[in-house]
Amino acid sequence: RIIEKIDIDTIFFTYDADGYMLSSSTGSGANLSKQTNYTTENGNVITVIQKNGSGTTTHTTSVDYYTDKTNKGNLSLIYEFLLDARYGKATKNLIKQVYNSDGTNVTISEATYDFNSNGYVEAFHVLQQPSNSYQTFNFTYNCNN
Repeated sequence: RIIEKIDIDTIFFTYDADGYMLSSSTGSGANLSKQTNYTTENGNVITVIQKNGSGTTTHTTSVDYYTDKTNKGNLSLIYEFLLDARYGKATKNLIKQVYNSDGTNVTISEATYDFNSNGYVEAFHVLQQPSNSYQTFNFTYNCNN
């Protein structure tokens, strides 16, 4: 369990024995404002469910992965794609599609990748529907022997 203090909110992180995120919560007890639960299967986070302080689901995310593309660089690309190490161990495979719903609106993000000659992700492309917005994230690696 890791606890991080950000401004007036405290964020609590919990992980399973393999280092994958199980949950994060903002506040605690009567002051709980948000709870997020992560479900991991075969080394990949497959669902993320956010609830408000009263326990009502406010956001649901489902993730599909490329079974033939391993996450060789251990990039944290879960939930809003680019996260840091606080969110646990990186997924085993690279994300293919992310389905987000807030109960009213649904967005689908499709991911594609460019790889360098060593098989590491060089560019990560995201097409989001229905807005038809497109983003590219470029990666560089510094390898010290």
